[in-house]
Amino acid sequence: MNAFHLIGLPAGPERQAIDRTVEALDQVRSGETVFLSESAASKPASSAAAFVRLSKIAQQRRINIFTSLNLGGDLAEDLPGHDPALHYNALCIFTRFGMVHVPQAKVAPQAGEMAQSPRNATVAPYDRVNLIRLDLDDHIVTARFLLSSDLMVFDRFSPRELACHLLVVLANFGALEAATAIRLVGYALKRGVATTALVVSGFDPRESEKNAPTEVVIDAHVEASTAGWNRRSIRNRFFIHDDRKPLDANATGHLIVPQSRWRAPIALGQYPVTVVLG
Repeated sequence: MNAFHLIGLPAGPERQAIDRTVEALDQVRSGETVFLSESAASKPASSAAAFVRLSKIAQQRRINIFTSLNLGGDLAEDLPGHDPALHYNALCIFTRFGMVHVPQAKVAPQAGEMAQSPRNATVAPYDRVNLIRLDLDDHIVTARFLLSSDLMVFDRFSPRELACHLLVVLANFGALEAATAIRLVGYALKRGVATTALVVSGFDPRESEKNAPTEVVIDAHVEASTAGWNRRSIRNRFFIHDDRKPLDANATGHLIVPQSRWRAPIALGQYPVTVVLG
């Protein structure tokens, strides 16, 4: 893989989201690739502005940028099987060649993301996990991208069904949840889901002076284990939250999934275009 960076973005006022993102990109040099944590911007207006600005930055600086934005309508037209009337927490790939790809969206948005609001477009859940082909230095790398609680698909599909070269998790976890996610991803790699994983999570500096971003690369240094895919063990890492009730304190350290998404239909798909990163 060409030179790459993992950058967990700090939480803060939405109006400053794109400025925080642009500032973080200063450390990325021409020809390099950066994976940002989930939701560089989360509201429709700021996401649309970020879409335009990040597209220009990627081309002007000749860098590749991965993040997610709240997109709908024409901005999400590249997303396979999308409903043009809906908004999604959508993975965006801004390439140094001026192309923008939207190959995946969040499968398990939190209740707060899906809640109706007079000021925000509701984020709809996406219904598939797509295999994405990345052209890196003339080598094709297959990848899957999961946004935070989308890790729940480990309970839905087998390692053989999810198999890819690269697994990328873009998130906004708390410190305990990030640790749980890293353990779960490590378990998946040992069972053959991928050979390399990237886990990138933002952080809230207001919660603790010790709070920090999660920027982890996990490699499967050994052959895939012949041990079974223990779905009970996987389920124990999650807290299934009743969307209609306040979040239970027992959820701490678990990956939270709305009950409405835990058993919702999800399919495996494929993004039809090879994403050229150079």
